[in-house]
Amino acid sequence: MTDRERQISDQANLILTLQRDMDALRADMTRDRGNISTYQEDLATMTRENGSLNEQLIVLSRERDVLNTEKQELKSLIEKDLANMRILELERDDVIQLYKETFEESERRDATLKNLAFEKEESLKKISDYVIRNQTLAEAEDRAISEARQQEMTVRTLKQQVSDLVMRLENQTVMLEDGTVKTRELEQDLFVSG
Repeated sequence: MTDRERQISDQANLILTLQRDMDALRADMTRDRGNISTYQEDLATMTRENGSLNEQLIVLSRERDVLNTEKQELKSLIEKDLANMRILELERDDVIQLYKETFEESERRDATLKNLAFEKEESLKKISDYVIRNQTLAEAEDRAISEARQQEMTVRTLKQQVSDLVMRLENQTVMLEDGTVKTRELEQDLFVSG
């Protein structure tokens, strides 16, 4: 076989190989077209799904913003409620303290009222005793005044009687003196005449 024939034979073999490769490439391309069509459908589906997901993400983002706003509002309300609770606790403590003080003051007042009632009762007893004693003293004073008046009358009577007796004694003394004088005169007269 000459060189020319070998070259022709080699080129023929090369052409056959290229044809086989081209057939294989055509088959691959046909298969790839089918795959590309499938990929395009998948891509379109994924695009639609992605659009739907984007819409859902937008909705979720809005909902998240709303939830965050509500969360902040709820947090603010909770803080206000906590502050109000603290204020209520302080007010409750103040009310409890005021109740304790009022209760203690009430007990002290009750004790004071009991003491005053006891002192009043004792004072009433003392006043009653004083009234009775005063009545007794007044009656005794009246009796003493009456007795003093009676004694004064008795004394006056006795004075009058003594005065009368003194006058009678004076009269009797005068009479005795007169009698004695007369007796002496008689005795002198008798002595002289005798």
